[in-house]
Amino acid sequence: MMNERSSRVWENIALAGIIVILSITYLLPLNGYLTSFSDNATYALLAKSVAAGRGYRSIWSPGEPPHYHYPFFFPLLLSPVVLLSGMNFLWMKAVVVFFALFAACLTFVFYRGSVGPVWALVTSLLVGLCPRFFWFAHQISPETSYLAFSLLALIFAERYIKEDRWLSGSGFAVGIFATFAYLTHKSGILLLPAFFIYFLAKKTGAFKMRLAKTFIFIAASGLLFFLWSLRDFLHSEELLADTHFVQFLKVDYYGEHLGQAHFLDYLGSMGSGLKFYLRDMAQIVLFDATWPFRLWPSVIGWAEAYLPILLGLVVVGGYIYRLLKGPKAVEIYFFLYVGLLFIWPFHTGRHIIPLVPFIIFYFLWAIKGFLSFVFRRKRRLYSKVLVIFIIIVAWFAMRGFFFYYEREANRKFHMDGLAPAAQEFLEMASFIKEKTPPKSIVMSRKPPHLYIFSDRQGVWFPYTADKERVLGAIYQGKPDYLLADGFSRETDLYLWPVIRENPDLFVPVYQGRYGAVFKVEYSREKKEAR
Repeated sequence: MMNERSSRVWENIALAGIIVILSITYLLPLNGYLTSFSDNATYALLAKSVAAGRGYRSIWSPGEPPHYHYPFFFPLLLSPVVLLSGMNFLWMKAVVVFFALFAACLTFVFYRGSVGPVWALVTSLLVGLCPRFFWFAHQISPETSYLAFSLLALIFAERYIKEDRWLSGSGFAVGIFATFAYLTHKSGILLLPAFFIYFLAKKTGAFKMRLAKTFIFIAASGLLFFLWSLRDFLHSEELLADTHFVQFLKVDYYGEHLGQAHFLDYLGSMGSGLKFYLRDMAQIVLFDATWPFRLWPSVIGWAEAYLPILLGLVVVGGYIYRLLKGPKAVEIYFFLYVGLLFIWPFHTGRHIIPLVPFIIFYFLWAIKGFLSFVFRRKRRLYSKVLVIFIIIVAWFAMRGFFFYYEREANRKFHMDGLAPAAQEFLEMASFIKEKTPPKSIVMSRKPPHLYIFSDRQGVWFPYTADKERVLGAIYQGKPDYLLADGFSRETDLYLWPVIRENPDLFVPVYQGRYGAVFKVEYSREKKEAR
């Protein structure tokens, strides 16, 4: 008993040491600058809307319509920052960092019971050192908070399945944290079928008991899920207005003229998704696995082409190895999540961040199983080789970790590190703020970012090669100005051709090196129609 208690104390000390070290390295490079043209600005403005008591609204759009594209829980978590310190991006990032560190801590809690404290500590440390995880922990993005809530749901699911009672706090906790996960990131919807399958299929206790547990989970999670979905439906006034679902139905959300996706389109998406995310998995477990091969130019091409895929397949092997040992809820959830990633129409690295702890664990588990087989008759040598391998993995991670650390620590202004064409967007936004009437409406590719830097509401243009549709959207939306940037693919494909073909309608008022700002000069008939 004393040995067990002493062991638990040392485990907690080790975990505390890891979290303290990670806290220092995560907090030191914090800055108050936006880092990219992703959804950082959108979440910050939604938090501002909530904090100001205006409801959950797209305050960057004319009329401030109710927002139903992103769930509300992450902006709600950021709203106290806005309430206390205004649009302080540094403190918003601090909230994201807190959840990143919390998720690293929960990784230890999640794996300790099934694989022991040593493997749980190693996995937790490598999660914290993961360069991609660090990068997204320093953006105003919901992935780290979603990961924390999904880990809590998974932890309580394993406790609940072992309990003899169907009515317990663990059952409600599973439902509540699964709901929090969904209301933070819509990927959380996958937790519902994962737990449903797990509770019914896991042969622990009588079937009636498992059925009752499933009912408790559905009751605890279903109410908020239903109410929020009903709210979205009532405000959007159409069943398929949820743009995430619309994205899934189209060949390319950023190419509306391509139409609806068909079976062959999804097969093609699976192929490209498999290649993309296998490489992403490789970057998570070994930040740049091709680096050592640069000493041999003759093999670097092979290494860049095949080594990331090989490492991704090692992760898949670890998943299968774990599955054969007895699947848990996390294996079902992982399968559903990865399957959705593969068939989703477009691919981005942020989508895989909520899987970082599981990817790292499956990678380590595959290597452990392989080395255990190779050195099955030399256990001491097996232990030494395994320790050396983990040190090498940590070293690779730290190289990438400090690469991103330096980028954040040396950031001096918004969008620092992006191409000059992207940085020029801020110059055009400054011009709009200083030289246009306060009530002006601006059409652009990035209305939320434009609102932050110019305080002007804006509208999007449709992502279609149909020039008549783009022109019709301009007359319908009635923007006073157009900001045509020089870095966005959609602007180049869909907006610039319309501008070039209608020189009388669009009068340049600001000309940059890459982009321009145009005043929209409507015809007399259109002016009267307005």
